[in-house]
Amino acid sequence: FACVAKVLISGEFWAVRLLTRAQPNLAERYEQVRSLTSRYPNNFLEVRYLVDEIRIDESGDMYPVVLIKWSDGVPLRKYLIDLCSANEIDKIRALREAFKHLQSRLGAEGIAHGDLSADNVLVSGGSDDPQLTLLDYDSLWTERIKDVLCAVSNQGPMQHPLRSNPIGRNADEMAFLIFDAVLA
Repeated sequence: FACVAKVLISGEFWAVRLLTRAQPNLAERYEQVRSLTSRYPNNFLEVRYLVDEIRIDESGDMYPVVLIKWSDGVPLRKYLIDLCSANEIDKIRALREAFKHLQSRLGAEGIAHGDLSADNVLVSGGSDDPQLTLLDYDSLWTERIKDVLCAVSNQGPMQHPLRSNPIGRNADEMAFLIFDAVLA
C-alpha cells in the first residue's frame, strides 16, 4: 500500500510515505487531515501532500508523496503489553478513559478514522493522562469527504463485517467497543 521512511528535513523528523498504488481523492483526504491537525494537534499528526513529487520508474510518470510529522509516541500494542506485563491496572484504566474521550471527541465532530487498530495508534504523554495520536489516514471519513471511497478495502478484525464503502461516521464504533472490552 505504501512504503514509509523516517527522514530529517530542516532539523525535524518526518515520515515520507510513498504510495505503491493509486488511491482515490487523496488530496481531498489529506486536506481534511490538515484541517483536523490544527483543531486536534494531539490526535492527528501534521501532514503535507505533495502532488507529482517523485518518479519511481522509467515511465516518466510522477507520483505523490505524503510527508507526516514524526511522532515519538509508543505504538499502542507495545504500550499495552508493557502495562499488562507490569500489572499497571490504574494506567490501563487511564488508557481506557483516553479512548472514551477520543471516541466522544471524534463522534461529536462526525469524524471516523476508518482503520482503528493497535497498529494505528501512538500513545504519548504521562501514563496517568495518556494522549492518543492516530496514524494512517487512508480511510478517514468526515462529512466533507463523505462520498470518497475508503482506501482500505479489507475488513480487518477491528472493523464491522458488514462495513460499507464509502464508510460513514459510525465506522469506528466496533473498534472502540473492542478497545473498551480489552481495556476493561
